[in-house]
Amino acid sequence: MVDKDKLNDYKQCQKEWREISVTQLSNTNNVLLTLSSGLMAFCFNKNTITNIYLDLNHDISWIKATYLIAILLLAVSMCYGISVLISRLYDFRISRHIALTRQRVYEHQDGKTLNNDDLGEFGFFDRLCAFCQVVFCKLPFIKIHETKKSDYDQTLNDNFKKLRKLSKVLGNASWRWTKLEVIFFLLSCLTYFIHKIILQ
Repeated sequence: MVDKDKLNDYKQCQKEWREISVTQLSNTNNVLLTLSSGLMAFCFNKNTITNIYLDLNHDISWIKATYLIAILLLAVSMCYGISVLISRLYDFRISRHIALTRQRVYEHQDGKTLNNDDLGEFGFFDRLCAFCQVVFCKLPFIKIHETKKSDYDQTLNDNFKKLRKLSKVLGNASWRWTKLEVIFFLLSCLTYFIHKIILQ
């Protein structure tokens, strides 16, 4: 026999920790973007960049090479940070619409509920496609009149599943890209530190 009070406690606990994790993810991304921007402004030297050229007949200049690598790693870290920022914004927007659609269908269809089946796992190309879709394409948001139909059709279910998948992929992308943002930022700092040691 399931204790409903205990079950509600678990649900409330899960909700609170989810909110904390989302907040911490956003804070971490904001701090990393700020640090990356500051470090880019501090490190970037136009004269050094313009003097870098590829010449296979000479030995590698490790001073210039480490500097260029540090700048490139930092730029990649910032790109991941901006991608996380955009992914989170659209994830929140889509998640809000999913909750609203569930509410409308439940209200207008006498207690009917939309599917909540498992969507499986996602790979790199799924994350990339989802990001491109929210940036460049129109999202398949469900209009209120679609939820009022006496027998909501397959199109509504298909669009709802697309939205759920899109939200889950964006959420997955946010966490993975935050890890990569941290890794590239730390590698950039390390490479710039090596550059400074060689320079001395």
